[in-house]
Amino acid sequence: MNKQTTETKEKNTPSKIQLPMVLEKTENTMPKSETDELRIDIVSGCIADKFVRFEGKYLHVDHRKSRLNQGDAIRVARGIIRDMFPDEHKDPELVTKIITKVLGDDPDEASNTIALWDGTIRCAPGNSNRVLRGPIMASINSWVDPAYRQRRGMVGDLSMLERFLDWTIVNDGDRELLLNWLAWNLQNEEKKPGWAILLYSHEKGTGKSTLCKLMAKLFGSENTFSSNGVSKITGQFNGPALENKLLNLEEIKLKPTSDQGNAIKTLITEEDTTSERKGIDVEKVKQCCVMVGTSNHLPQWLEGNDRRFLVVDMGHEGHASGPKAKDFAKFMVEFHAWMDDEGNLAKVYRALMQRDLPEDFNPKSLDTSTIDTLVMQQIRATSQETMLQQLEELLEEDGRGAIPQKILGLLVSEELRMNPNRLSHMMPDLSWQLQKAKWGGKDYARAIWVKPGYSLYRGKVTGPDGYDHPIDKQPGYSGFDLLKVA
Repeated sequence: MNKQTTETKEKNTPSKIQLPMVLEKTENTMPKSETDELRIDIVSGCIADKFVRFEGKYLHVDHRKSRLNQGDAIRVARGIIRDMFPDEHKDPELVTKIITKVLGDDPDEASNTIALWDGTIRCAPGNSNRVLRGPIMASINSWVDPAYRQRRGMVGDLSMLERFLDWTIVNDGDRELLLNWLAWNLQNEEKKPGWAILLYSHEKGTGKSTLCKLMAKLFGSENTFSSNGVSKITGQFNGPALENKLLNLEEIKLKPTSDQGNAIKTLITEEDTTSERKGIDVEKVKQCCVMVGTSNHLPQWLEGNDRRFLVVDMGHEGHASGPKAKDFAKFMVEFHAWMDDEGNLAKVYRALMQRDLPEDFNPKSLDTSTIDTLVMQQIRATSQETMLQQLEELLEEDGRGAIPQKILGLLVSEELRMNPNRLSHMMPDLSWQLQKAKWGGKDYARAIWVKPGYSLYRGKVTGPDGYDHPIDKQPGYSGFDLLKVA
């Protein structure tokens, strides 16, 4: 049998618990009846932690779509005993006693019996119990310890990861911040950070997805939700996504002031949120999600000093059509092979768990005042608040009390190099109103933006200090002829 076949077999074989080794001291000092009781307690507790009861049926915590009657639940439980407790499985009488205890309803044996499920699922890293029992009912814990963490005696080693980051991340400061963020989140998996990572490069083939894949391996693929775009976490039925620790969102492209962008920002900072699953009513849940995203588009939907995202510049020369593409591609073959070895993951995990974080590192709020990378400068220059200020200054300089929408679109395109579609959000923020009016001899109404304090009446604009002019005769910006353009 080759190495790959052996590794696959080991991965698919359930871990076995040899209770005689656990009880070797007590077996020589206790009567068999007492050691059997101890075995029953241990095994029944493990089995009960894999099931819940809901609406008269039994559900396995990892196969919740299948609702089992008692007979089927017993068959599944016997299979678990056979795979996890092979020595106990050899004793049919002992197995019967274990099953009887698991299916019982003795309140004094609650931890050894199947709990009633309240219908909620949450991610509770660090808690090895799959069933989180409350005073009356229980929740399901979606967290599963990644397999590589079972390896012992591993020495921490970040050398290969650091080589990757040296290749892919342009700024030294971003590398350190990302490593500190990743280390804090692994060291405090049960907690929620207050900011996320967004990996950006205009070019493709820079390693953004590979870094996301590595993070998914570190937190565990079972605890990671991956998606193109953000609709699955911001839309209806987002429950399955929020049951994970890591949200891996690739190819993010949002418009400024979009509802989805605002929803993401809320999910980053708030522990309490609402979620919905198919067939289940909207419910309030606690979530401890960590978010990492990728984009080939400059995130103009972010505010210039938004403390909820570290935008990491990954626009290096090794991209798919760059001058160092061949060298980077060669390194990436080596890196992927390294990343697929669980031993290497264990070394990275060990190093990050031992990493000392600087005193000024704040996992709850990103200090953007210390980040002045080229990408951050570009975001600040094109952010909503910056563009809004520039638009306000342009309108004041223009001086007109009302501007046709078509004229204003041309004006901002020429003067601010801004997409005119943003006006529908920005003009109301400046208290301008969009109205319809007739002017210039046309017998149909056209859209026109009216300045605060001004009004339209029969093709004329009136306002403070005796302002009274026909729409197409207003004193103002001379770069456009209202009649010709409008």
